[in-house]
Amino acid sequence: MRGDMSEPKLRLGEQLLAAGLITEEGLREALAEQKVEGGYLADRLVELGLVDERNLLRFLAELTGAKYITVDTLAKAQLPPDALEKVPARHAELLCVLPLAFDARDSVLTLAVPELEQGLFEQVRLAAAVAKVQPIVALRASIRAGIRRFYYADHYAFATLDHGTAKPVVRPAVRESVIARSSAPKPMPQPKADDSERLRTELNRWKAVAELSRVLARERNVKALLHRALAFAFDQIPADDGVALLWDPKAKQLVPRGVRVRSGEVAEVPVSETLLKEIISEGGAITTDATIDERFSTSESIMASALHSALGVALKVSDQLSGALVFGTRGENAAVFKPDDLALAEELAKELALAIERIQTFRQEETENLQRDRYAKHFPPATADQINQGQVKLPEGGERYRATVLSARVIGSSAELGDDSTPSAMVGALSLHAEQMSDVVFAHGGMVLDNPGAHTVALFGVPRERGDELDRAVITARELLERVQFANELRIAEGRPSLEIAIGIARGDMIVGVVGERMRSQFTALGHALSRAQQLVSSAQPGELLLDDEAAQAIEGRAGELEPGPIAGSQKVRR
Repeated sequence: MRGDMSEPKLRLGEQLLAAGLITEEGLREALAEQKVEGGYLADRLVELGLVDERNLLRFLAELTGAKYITVDTLAKAQLPPDALEKVPARHAELLCVLPLAFDARDSVLTLAVPELEQGLFEQVRLAAAVAKVQPIVALRASIRAGIRRFYYADHYAFATLDHGTAKPVVRPAVRESVIARSSAPKPMPQPKADDSERLRTELNRWKAVAELSRVLARERNVKALLHRALAFAFDQIPADDGVALLWDPKAKQLVPRGVRVRSGEVAEVPVSETLLKEIISEGGAITTDATIDERFSTSESIMASALHSALGVALKVSDQLSGALVFGTRGENAAVFKPDDLALAEELAKELALAIERIQTFRQEETENLQRDRYAKHFPPATADQINQGQVKLPEGGERYRATVLSARVIGSSAELGDDSTPSAMVGALSLHAEQMSDVVFAHGGMVLDNPGAHTVALFGVPRERGDELDRAVITARELLERVQFANELRIAEGRPSLEIAIGIARGDMIVGVVGERMRSQFTALGHALSRAQQLVSSAQPGELLLDDEAAQAIEGRAGELEPGPIAGSQKVRR
């Protein structure tokens, strides 16, 4: 099969580099964005403007020998109901496919797909009960937008893909001026006996705002939210361009994050810094005809952009600024924004601000839950809580510790569990064993570095050194051996094979830190003590606890004081 778009990221990137469609710098930028936002490389390249969508699809189509469809063509299409009925919405979402047409005479279903995969075509063909599936290549993002539009009647589904080439630019105000401020908008238009047409128009706008609120509630991406809001505003107010900005708490300023223009030939969209300052201080502003109004003659940022009329609203929740929406009309014959436009924009801003807060809160909670789960796997509950609350610092970047390593290994796991054991029984036994190992380590203040089941590695002295790390490690080891002995008595009574472990303990300097991506990171440790503990446990016999020279010398003469109880005959401690 040629040109599978599901190939590894770098392979697709190398193909595009070889074809001269992207640069090495552009590829690195797209991969970095993909690492943060997820998704697929092809979609990220187009979204960032690093490659033209049509050129990319043409290249992929030539690799696969198939035709292609662009997002613009798909957005303007009218898909026949008989084609959509062939593939239920839930199947289209699961498989990332979109039926485009159905030829009933020849029983051929034309299908938009992100990759050419014969197994997928056969699955769709059988489910749709057609004779043949004719594939057409499209970007995954386009297909998913199409599913939203044509299955769920999401009018703004393609707004997030309408990237365009215009760039928002904030122009500094050399001399500031006061912009006409908006009065507080009324929540609903008031009926008048002689203004039924206007009332009908206003009511339709408010209905649209209510519908947009419903659509925004389903969105899980802030960038997509901004594009949807701009697309909605363009349907409601006479704007020539619009810019969505988000508040950057580090830079302490509004930063452009989305732009939309009615004309695709606009290279950049200037945003007046004067207007932004007014939005931050007052929450909303509207200009009249800026080109002739003497109130704006001193605002060079407004005059330099040939602005005819401007409208800006703040995104706020509980008086906390999270962003802004700025719209403009340009040219001598352009429309002038009215107070009604500002009133509607303010309602849109309220809905958008709430939606952004909802997504940010969800992501923060998700991140905290992931971190909490990660900490709970490695640290005692009390320590994990202190880490979550910032009371204990983690060795995120790698720090040196004087630590004690405990390495416990199940001896001959498959043999000891029995060759006749089913896979589920073996996994269940090891899972229970791993849980018991962690419980004992946590009970004595240790950190579980790794615990896949058959081999447990624990550290004492991380993230805080207390001076009794070796004592706690030895006590933990002996309790682990006792736990295993007690569990074996139950296993033998139930007619199941016993399970034996060996333990090695070593002391020394170690570097402990976190490696990997932020949401998929894990703790790791480096140091000779870790290697010595693993060597000891590899040479130990079942039920045996071995100490390295440093640990044995430190504990010599005090072994009896550290016993949690009588030592079973099968337990040994030797250097």
